[in-house]
Amino acid sequence: MKCFGYICCFLALLTKASFLCAQINSGCDVDGDSPKEERIEQLLQTFETATDKKLKYETADTLMAVYYQNGYLESPLTFNNSTSADSVLMLVYFHSAWYFFCNEKWQSAIDYSVKSLPFVQNTGDSVLLSDVYHLQGLNCFRLGDFDKSTEAFKRTYDIDKHRGDASDMSNTLNCIAGTYIANKQPELAEPFILEAIRLNSTIDEPERMSVYLGMASETYHLLGDDDKARQYALKGLDIERKLGRKGQTGKRLSQLASAYIGLGLMQDAESALAEALPLLKEADMIHSAGICENQLGDIFMKQNNPKDAVRHYQSAADIFFNQGDIYNESRSRYGLYEALKNADLKQALENLERYNLLKDSIYTIETNEKISKYNAQYQNDLLAVRNRNMHQKTNTYIVLGLLLFIIVALTVTIVLLIIRHKHKEEKQSMNLQIAHLQEKNEQLQTWYKNAIINSNKPAEALSEGEQQFLTKVIELANRQMSEGKVDADAVARHLGLSPFQLRNRLMDMAGMTPREFLLNIRMQKAIHLLDTQRNMSVLEVAYECGYADGSNFVHAFRKQYGLSPTEYRKRLTHNNISQ
Repeated sequence: MKCFGYICCFLALLTKASFLCAQINSGCDVDGDSPKEERIEQLLQTFETATDKKLKYETADTLMAVYYQNGYLESPLTFNNSTSADSVLMLVYFHSAWYFFCNEKWQSAIDYSVKSLPFVQNTGDSVLLSDVYHLQGLNCFRLGDFDKSTEAFKRTYDIDKHRGDASDMSNTLNCIAGTYIANKQPELAEPFILEAIRLNSTIDEPERMSVYLGMASETYHLLGDDDKARQYALKGLDIERKLGRKGQTGKRLSQLASAYIGLGLMQDAESALAEALPLLKEADMIHSAGICENQLGDIFMKQNNPKDAVRHYQSAADIFFNQGDIYNESRSRYGLYEALKNADLKQALENLERYNLLKDSIYTIETNEKISKYNAQYQNDLLAVRNRNMHQKTNTYIVLGLLLFIIVALTVTIVLLIIRHKHKEEKQSMNLQIAHLQEKNEQLQTWYKNAIINSNKPAEALSEGEQQFLTKVIELANRQMSEGKVDADAVARHLGLSPFQLRNRLMDMAGMTPREFLLNIRMQKAIHLLDTQRNMSVLEVAYECGYADGSNFVHAFRKQYGLSPTEYRKRLTHNNISQ
């Protein structure tokens, strides 16, 4: 049995668990001026480094006071000598995670929720544990890491389902729907968000209902039913105007603007966003303001005004890049590509390249597989909840429930067949990607063999360590080329060497200076692309090889091979015809 003092330290938190969970899980933002992040970070640093118990507890009290004064705690929370050290650590870490989440500092929120987790697990409190996992899921979602987000929500739902808490279950269902929305699967999101709204209608939680209505608006917007999307957004907006929450009012206006755009009502959309932006900025909700900037970019593109669209897309891209939100940044980058492609092709292609890199990070094979499994499990969970409720009705409803079960069974059979077909397609897609990776690996091996042709040592005389070193240099060069800048000093720093040390090792192994070695790799990649990617222009090949200027690439290629890339490609075409 835990000591009485240890239990008492949680009372303030446990008595407001529903309030805190609702706020955290729905992603609400606290309006008004936030304390400066610098002050919070200084207090946290003092707290974590303090070895004196008195200083540590005093700093914890100060932090809790700051959080309470700025609306991040419902009631004051203080500590005394009878409060256990573990309790202090847990509460400081947990509420700090909540503070950073409200201020859209996603990675910091994740870090502190992870720190709080072992202490929360030791308490055995399922409500608080559900809050921590849910908070992790939301922050991972904001960072575009749907894999980790899904895992966190899965753990949350398991806890909520075991407890049978309709309020928390509806919250988790809303976040499951949000994951599907982010993964462009609105048809899967729809039943989850409607069930969340149904559950919430049985309890008095207008703050949450507004969030769920907003999610429903986004779902129907992606499904192409913008009339329903507008209706749900207007209901959510009406709730927020009554609650007087500026930041959330701005969010509902942003969702309403999406519906207006889908309906072709551009002036209404522009008016909604004009009202939303200052509200979001006043509430310091920069991330949501970035979403509005993207929407304004869309409006100006539809109005054939790419110049103003660029201004808004760039503002959004800067916001999402600084916050590490790869999902929304990818949308901004593609918008910049579309807006710039007729005016500045080079800059447009740079944004398109960034967009492709972001999309590769978001849609990995592992994410798609796990979300498919997640869907299969939680669709069944949702049906089980509904069936359990049906059995509690009268005999008449039991009969109707049996009929409904038969219909659901047939539906599930059809769904399983569809999922099986989908898995088959995903497997084929996976095989294609594996083949691509094998081809890429073979190309790297070719570069490796070519790189040591001029070696002072025969290839078979190189030690395994030397071979691994050369391979690592080639991999770093390839990564630098994809990032648009090849730098020998950066390669040296990454390997933990000085430029002089790198030069000595490459001269000894390959008979080349770092600059010569990297140039050799770039030229080999250029030859490969000119040979295999006939649709790529010479300028595009130059970008792929890490050259920002096409003329520098042509000069380097001519110096290396005695002819220009265009001449090489013409000669290659002529040889193929002759054969």
